[in-house]
Amino acid sequence: MTHMDDLFSLALAARCQWVLATCLDPELTGDKRDIDPYGIAMERAEDPAREAAQAFADEPCPPLLVDVPFLCGVFEHEVALVLADRAAAIDAAERDLARERERQCAEVLIANEDWEALHLPTPDRLTAKLLTGEPAEVCCHRLEYEEELDIVWFTSPYGVDGVLCSGAPDVATIKSFLIDMARGVEYGPIP
Repeated sequence: MTHMDDLFSLALAARCQWVLATCLDPELTGDKRDIDPYGIAMERAEDPAREAAQAFADEPCPPLLVDVPFLCGVFEHEVALVLADRAAAIDAAERDLARERERQCAEVLIANEDWEALHLPTPDRLTAKLLTGEPAEVCCHRLEYEEELDIVWFTSPYGVDGVLCSGAPDVATIKSFLIDMARGVEYGPIP
């Protein structure tokens, strides 16, 4: 079949294929053997109706298809699929933009060391707390300084333990950890 690119041509092709298909309707021919050729011919009528919907999803069902419930249904169903795909793509793009805006905002807050706006403790405060031996919870990560082993442990949001650093917690290491938390980094393996 030749390529058609306007709505009228596609609708006309669908209508012509449908007319040819109806000639094979076993209820008209009285021959049950026509059921397979009839099905194939109806599929041939569906293709240009579907193609019309994909190419012209913003148009109403063309007049050549409106009065044939089968073809109108094919067209409108395909339009619904196209519009749903479009909406999903727009939602995904909006989510990506929102994530990018959040990331950029976080980077500005990190550069300004605005820990409060990031909903994080200051590196000094967190370091001091850990040095007392008291555990801390930051972005679903548990931190604890074990003085006997001279290690700062972390427990990931998934319950996996790891070593944040050897030696007593220092402000530079804790600041680096807090920057990772502000960026949404998760420590340890992620299931």
